[in-house]
Amino acid sequence: MEAKLARLMHEQRRREVTMRGKGALAHVLPYGLFAADPDTAAFIAYITARAYMRSVFTNGRQRQVYDGVAEALFQRLRARPEQTCWSAVAHVHPTSEVLVAVSDEDLTQLLVRWNGFPRQVADLLEDAWNRYPLERETMIVHRGDDSSTWNQAAQAWNTARAHWFAILSALGQEKILDRVCPGKVPRLMAADVAYWHRMSGGGLHPDTYIWAELPLAREVLRGEKECPRSLVDAVCARHGRDPVAGAWTAPRRRLRLSPSTGRPNLYTVLPLRTLSWPVPSGRQECSPATASARRRGSGCDRLPRGLGKSVAQNGSPSNDRRGDEEALRRSARL
Repeated sequence: MEAKLARLMHEQRRREVTMRGKGALAHVLPYGLFAADPDTAAFIAYITARAYMRSVFTNGRQRQVYDGVAEALFQRLRARPEQTCWSAVAHVHPTSEVLVAVSDEDLTQLLVRWNGFPRQVADLLEDAWNRYPLERETMIVHRGDDSSTWNQAAQAWNTARAHWFAILSALGQEKILDRVCPGKVPRLMAADVAYWHRMSGGGLHPDTYIWAELPLAREVLRGEKECPRSLVDAVCARHGRDPVAGAWTAPRRRLRLSPSTGRPNLYTVLPLRTLSWPVPSGRQECSPATASARRRGSGCDRLPRGLGKSVAQNGSPSNDRRGDEEALRRSARL
C-alpha cells in the first residue's frame, strides 16, 4: 500500500507539472478573472488550447503557440486596454506589453506562484536522471531512458523559467539573475528524428551544447553549484549564441509568430452554442445542434441522395460513373 501511495503521489505531481508546462497558470486562474471580459477570456482560451496541442513529427521547428489567430485576438485586447483583465492574461502570456499593465501587487502574487514550482520540477528531472543517466552532449533517447517524464518536466521547467524571468524583469529585479541564472532544459529527442535532422542537413540544436556545460537544475536550486549570469554569458559566447536573443539570460523579447493554418481547432476553445458551421452560399445554415445529423445522413449536411444511397448499400461510393456524376452535380447545385 505504501508503494501504491507513493506512486499515486508521484503521478499527481507529474500531472500538475504537465499542466503547468503546457498551460502555465491557466488551470489555477480564478473564474472571476477569466470571465470578467469576453475578449480576455477568448484570448486566454485560445492560447491555452494551442499550448495543449501535441507536438508534430518533424525535422524542423515545432509549431508555436502564438499564431495569426492569437495575434488577431490580442489586437482586440490592445483596442480596449481599459476593459482587458491584464492580470488574467499574465497567467498564460507574460510578455512585457502585458506585464507593464499589471500592478506590482498582482505581479508579486504571480511570482510567488512560480517560486516554489521549479523545485518540484527539478525533483522530477532528478528522478528521471537517476533511473538512467542521460547523454547530455546529444540528448538522444537510449534504451532505459524515462523520456516521457523527462520531456514533461523539461517543458514545465522552461515554462516556469520563462514566466519567472519575465516577472522579475517587469518588477525591475533582473539583478537577481546576476547571482542565480538557471539554464534551460532541452527535451530528449528520438533517435530516428535526430537521424532525420542529420540527413536533411541539420544537426543538434545549439542550445544542447550550452545546456551540457551548465550545472543541472537541481544543483543550482540546492546551492550545490553556482550558475550566475556571467557563467551563462561565457558559455553562450563560446558556442556563438546571443544569450539575450536566445532567452538564456533575459526574458524573450519578441514572439515568433507561427503561421496560421486557417483552420483553428476552435472546438476546444469556444462553447458549442457560440459556433455555427460555415456552409456554401444558398444552403441552410447548420447549427451545432443539428450538425450531428451528418452521421445519420439527415439534416442540412446530409450526403446527396444518389451518393448517400451507394455509400449506405456498399460501404463505399458506387462504381457506377453516371450515378456518381449525377450525385456530384446535384451536390453542386445545393
